[in-house]
Amino acid sequence: TRSYWAEPRLSKMYRNRRSPRMDLLGAPDKMACPFEPRWRNYLRTSELPWLLDHRIQGNIVFPAAGYLVMAIEASIQLNKDEERVTKYILRDVVIQSALVLNETSAVEIMMSFQKSTQDQEQLYNFHIYSISKENRWIEHCNGLIGTQKSIGVSGNGVEETDGYATVPLGTEVHGISVIDMHDFYKKLQVSGLEYGPYFANLTKASVTQDGACFAELTVPDTLSVMPASFQHELLVHPCTLDTIFQTVFAALPLGMGIEEGPAVPVSIEEMIVTSSLSCSAGELMSICTQVRPMPNKDVKACIIAVNCNEKQFETEPAISIRGLRCA
Repeated sequence: TRSYWAEPRLSKMYRNRRSPRMDLLGAPDKMACPFEPRWRNYLRTSELPWLLDHRIQGNIVFPAAGYLVMAIEASIQLNKDEERVTKYILRDVVIQSALVLNETSAVEIMMSFQKSTQDQEQLYNFHIYSISKENRWIEHCNGLIGTQKSIGVSGNGVEETDGYATVPLGTEVHGISVIDMHDFYKKLQVSGLEYGPYFANLTKASVTQDGACFAELTVPDTLSVMPASFQHELLVHPCTLDTIFQTVFAALPLGMGIEEGPAVPVSIEEMIVTSSLSCSAGELMSICTQVRPMPNKDVKACIIAVNCNEKQFETEPAISIRGLRCA
């Protein structure tokens, strides 16, 4: 007689999984419905040591940029077999609550995707939660994410795509002053935004009296601090994206400073990231930011970031952000 092992469905799904666990996004949840995919992870500062360089008033806080990167990486996994993706688009993003981390313990997080019915585009609603040991769930971020595909090729071989968000550059450039970056990060530290070396990546910045900032950042070498000198490849690293957000603080005109306390991103109307973005360690990015005041001392900003190489610079922004609100 022969005996056979009937493999359970969940075991087979796990054994044949298409994507490994990523240290930031986690692993696909084998219990999830394919129409509503989920990812689960345990965030540990021992696995992601660069998180120790992002502190707010002394607490290790998961950066808002991290949620956006998680959503992008999840979308990349869902579109793994799609060759024509040219951009990843996030819309109506809301950061609801801070995720405070501990150096000695892990935090369980889960991201869920659900197809959106409010638009004809291929968009997903995404939600990111943390779960405590007592099964207390807290939602930290939600929004929409989708992809943009190439719709043709022009005669010179450049892909033709739909439009992308741009920063309003109609402001006259006058009264430019250069910022001392050491003093800039010192002021941020005094206000409660304590950026370590892997988040303090702005190397140059000039600002105008009208709330514009022209800055340069150097992509940090986060691989050098990772365990076993290994990290999963990301389209854009949270340290780089967070540094782009920091130009909002540099652009604040007189009287709109952050001396009264730290300001953090709370919502984004739209962010577009090109799939051809190059963010290798040591590369330079040029950033243009325009801010305007909002009620209750909030600020709203539009940002464009481009790679400092001829090919990228001559085509379109690598990252375009519209309606970034900080409070």
